[in-house]
Amino acid sequence: MGLKRAAIRYSPDFFQRAVLGLSALISAWIAYHGLFSPDAFMASLHIAVDDPVGRNEIRGQYGGFFVAVCIVLLGGAVGWLRTSTALILLAALYGGVLLGRISSLTFDGWDVFADYPQILKLAHGMDAIGLLLTLIALVRGDRKHCGLPAET
Repeated sequence: MGLKRAAIRYSPDFFQRAVLGLSALISAWIAYHGLFSPDAFMASLHIAVDDPVGRNEIRGQYGGFFVAVCIVLLGGAVGWLRTSTALILLAALYGGVLLGRISSLTFDGWDVFADYPQILKLAHGMDAIGLLLTLIALVRGDRKHCGLPAET
């Protein structure tokens, strides 16, 4: 019985749910700060928000959007939604954000990256790692659907 429990605990399904759960926590943190303290949240990114229009945009894009993302990711993590569906959404989100960040560096020049605040440099790495972990979770979970032998 103990070996079977260990096999379930570290199964691809566990890894998928862990990636979704961790990403849901990050999304909840972003949503909370975007909704309830947009000025301080943007100041931590060295972005000035100096009027109600700017706060509205931050609350919508960082607050409301990430509430929805968090709900979908939690749904996948706890079984309300198909895990693969939530992972595909997560891969699209991380991939889209990473594409936007790389596009910005391409248009503005890669030399500006040296002037970025440390938190934004960290965000680039976190997005890349998040995308990689999400893609690994998708591949690991889809082995049985692709006719590949189960991992031992």
